[in-house]
Amino acid sequence: MKALKNLFLRLHKTVFRYNRYLLVELTRASFKVHDYNSALGLSWSLISPCLIFLVLYIIFNIHFSQSMRFYPLYLLLGVIVTNFFVTAPSYMLRVFYDNREIVLNSTIPREYLILSGMAIHLYKFLIEMGIIWIVSIFCGLFKFSSFLLFFPLLALYVGMVLGICFALASFYCLIRDVEHMWMMFSRLFFFVTPVFYTLEGIRPLARAMVYWLNPLTPFLVSFRELIIGTTAPDMLVYGHSVLLGLLFFFLGYGAFIFFEDAAMENA
Repeated sequence: MKALKNLFLRLHKTVFRYNRYLLVELTRASFKVHDYNSALGLSWSLISPCLIFLVLYIIFNIHFSQSMRFYPLYLLLGVIVTNFFVTAPSYMLRVFYDNREIVLNSTIPREYLILSGMAIHLYKFLIEMGIIWIVSIFCGLFKFSSFLLFFPLLALYVGMVLGICFALASFYCLIRDVEHMWMMFSRLFFFVTPVFYTLEGIRPLARAMVYWLNPLTPFLVSFRELIIGTTAPDMLVYGHSVLLGLLFFFLGYGAFIFFEDAAMENA
């Protein structure tokens, strides 16, 4: 209980007591550095999921389009949600190591480095999800009740990814192998997540493993039910996603606080 109380106090102090204008300036700097000497800038982030979508659509369209309504939208949503989960932590792994001068020689909250870097990927992700909703409206799938449920789910999904970023960025300072491990496992998420296939289309054992061992799956299922589902969303799956979002955020942020001093010394 004491550790949980300290975690909430640290979170409250970071969000409400420190200079939030500093976070804004760090975020602006991150955007400028990210697009430096880039002709297309943020457009590259849209090109990548589009290419993945195009390849998967060409390969699997014949197998799934006839049995699944709105398969292009189903596939595109899977690519976008999974791509954010894989890409954001991959870029944030080295944030403390690459900014070790700031980490060691300033009083800037170290959380701000994660949040400012994460803002870039969140901005891209929100644009992509906005496109998904526009297509959903065009297809006549929009439901106001689902739209309201979408925002808490989105916030918790971002929270889960943010918790993973906090943990991986801290662990990378201690063990450089973390980068290789994440790159290896992150490639598997496009296959162990129902991006281009359905849970019902695989064997029961594989279905249970994909759903219960992969934290991304409940979120993706809930997003699809809210955006392209023709029936009411399964609230058990939605609740499962909520619990996962909270759990991963607090575990990741807690790991960051616990290992912070040792990680910064080894950055």
